[in-house]
Amino acid sequence: MKKLIILTLMLSTGVLFAQSKTATTNDGKMVILNDDKTWEYIDSENVKNSETSCGLGENYKEPKITKNVKRLIKHVSVANECKIEDIIVISYTEGKGNGMYNLCVKGKKMKYRMIGSAFLKADADPFSN
Repeated sequence: MKKLIILTLMLSTGVLFAQSKTATTNDGKMVILNDDKTWEYIDSENVKNSETSCGLGENYKEPKITKNVKRLIKHVSVANECKIEDIIVISYTEGKGNGMYNLCVKGKKMKYRMIGSAFLKADADPFSN
């Protein structure tokens, strides 16, 4: 029960301090959602397209890499037994103590989340044995 309460508190505080987020529309266009409830399209050069692995176009540019993203890339590299060069950051959102990350790992899309200072696959249960 204590673990559930702590996890709920960690996730709820992240929502309070959340920054702008990216989202994908139904027709595949990416937008930035701002805290003031406004949005704007991301430049079309950065929008994914289906020509390369993970649907990223040749003109795709990775977002700015933060300290947490560097740590995640190292973690994913070890967990998936691949080189750091095989990992492409598609998009991410970070708040205080949490984050969601979309990656392309050896041609396969993967989602990770950060809770506190730990990284988990987005579909992994942190309380399972």
